[in-house]
Amino acid sequence: MIWDDAQSPHLASSIIARPKAIFIYSMDYGHEVAQEMMKPLTVLSQSVNKNVIVELKGKREYRGVLDGYDPHMNLVLKNAEEIVNGQSTRKLSLTIVRGDNVIYISP
Repeated sequence: MIWDDAQSPHLASSIIARPKAIFIYSMDYGHEVAQEMMKPLTVLSQSVNKNVIVELKGKREYRGVLDGYDPHMNLVLKNAEEIVNGQSTRKLSLTIVRGDNVIYISP
């Protein structure tokens, strides 16, 4: 269960100090198992200095090394290859991708 400050005011001080946890429930050999879901920015932080695939609107894709990001998921890629309609069009030593255009990021 996710607690909210409004639901439990006497626990508010301990809840505010840490982010809310999100759990995914699945079945494992007939037993329900709860796993904590990783947050998107956590996954991105673990992907810094690693190769990623970024698909954008307009059938455009970039493959390169994630150099940085911000909370809006604006991305900085090094040694990126731009792919349009499945064809490599150019290589860029450094590029910035605006988060609004991102469909998905595959670490």
